Amino acid sequence: MNPRINRRFVIIGTALAALVASPALFARPWADERFVMYMPEALVGGNPLLLWDQVMREVTAFIDVGVFRPISRLGFYLEHWLVVRLGVVFGVAPNVGMAVVKLAMVSLLLTTGLLTVNQYRRAAGEGAVWERVSVLLPIVFAGSLVLVNPAVHPLTLFPGLYLGTASVALLVPLWLGRYVPQTPADRGAWLYLAAGLLGAVLASMIELAWLALPLGLVHVVLLVSATAGWNWKRMWEQFSIRLWVALAAGFAVVFLPARFFIAYYCSSGGCYGAAEPDLGLDFLVLMPFRIGSAFVPVGLAAQTRVVARLLTRPSADLLIAVVVAAVAVGLVWWGAKRLNQRSPFGGGSIPTALRSVAPLIGYYVSVIVVASFLAAISSGLQAKGFNPAPWRETGFGWIAWSVLISVGMALLLERVSARGWLAFGLAVVGVVFVAVTVVNREDMRRVGINEEGILHITAGQQLVDFDPADNAARCATMDGLRATAVSDGEVRKMNLIEEYLDQAAHNFYGVVFCDSDSS
Repeated sequence: MNPRINRRFVIIGTALAALVASPALFARPWADERFVMYMPEALVGGNPLLLWDQVMREVTAFIDVGVFRPISRLGFYLEHWLVVRLGVVFGVAPNVGMAVVKLAMVSLLLTTGLLTVNQYRRAAGEGAVWERVSVLLPIVFAGSLVLVNPAVHPLTLFPGLYLGTASVALLVPLWLGRYVPQTPADRGAWLYLAAGLLGAVLASMIELAWLALPLGLVHVVLLVSATAGWNWKRMWEQFSIRLWVALAAGFAVVFLPARFFIAYYCSSGGCYGAAEPDLGLDFLVLMPFRIGSAFVPVGLAAQTRVVARLLTRPSADLLIAVVVAAVAVGLVWWGAKRLNQRSPFGGGSIPTALRSVAPLIGYYVSVIVVASFLAAISSGLQAKGFNPAPWRETGFGWIAWSVLISVGMALLLERVSARGWLAFGLAVVGVVFVAVTVVNREDMRRVGINEEGILHITAGQQLVDFDPADNAARCATMDGLRATAVSDGEVRKMNLIEEYLDQAAHNFYGVVFCDSDSS
């Protein structure tokens, strides 16, 4: 299978998501990203190859606290090194550079969804329902982007790490699905080696990447069943199944020794809580919350007061939201005209269409379940309470719920009048986009527009627009950041920011960012 997607759908979904979450694109950095932004440049200067040595030196320390993620850390460092290095070259502040990263991750995640739809479409055969799903998905995807708490949403907190890893984990099943239906005789043995190496890489990444294994198996089995039926005796004859076994073997070669050492070092406690599993009562209570955490009605329900307040009070945010909703409604209208030209409305059988898309539904239900399991099993997340706030796995739920909602809407259109349902659908799209946009803008104002946030953005801009004569202004920025610190830990982080900014400025301009003696 060699699925292709309509690039316009990716552009539409990305552009709409950018409009819905526009304040979040250029937001200040949160958490450890505040100092990690400048750390790679400070450590290696203009030679990114040295980052691998840095990662290798950190392996032992991270195993001591319960994680083994050298590949993810390398990608993490490279991402921020490029943002700062290219930012200085082209005069682009780090928060603007991160906006490019965020849009790239949104595009990549949406692309995985459209590619997956096309793989199941090719396995099940053509049908009007598939055309409707492809047209609806970009709009539903953007309308499902409820940030709730932007400070911890993977779009705004480490987007390359969290959304990027989620996309990798969803691309691996697609790679396996390319070889359905084929037998080992159809392919070269070198692919087994490639799968084994890929498995080893996944085992060396953040835990989100591990989901590629269960999802890869589910995806291949469902694709084979859609193509050749449920014949378990012949399943092993599929090259994709054997390729998955090689993937799992390569994963185990790295994963098992790493977990052995982690278990040994963490036996006395004190390891990283977010990566520590707990299958107790708290897991059972949290699991339903995680399953629905990325479902757009759940996110909006959590923000009912914000929606009610902003919809009843005229404001600039409401006006912007209406404009965004008008764009979304216009795109739905364009999609409906495109569909009408191909006559995909009505005339079909809902049971027949449901059987066609059943494997796709089964796969994305699995995506939600395994991603929710990974989140709910985290003792660190359990300690934060039971709520639908975003977390690392939110990217999985976001694309999965978007596909499932799109499928549900496509099935509803199987036997109904296009004109009547189109008017209702346009109204729903308008209301949802207004609500989501006003919620996101209000939440960004609440957590992002404060003194510390402004100072972080200012510091990045000052590094890019460096003027040796403005030393006092740069030192004032650092003093202001330290003044916002509310704990000793925060003071240490602010000092790290200055240390890394000093070295980065020295790399680029030959002088430190803030010469306190001079000022």
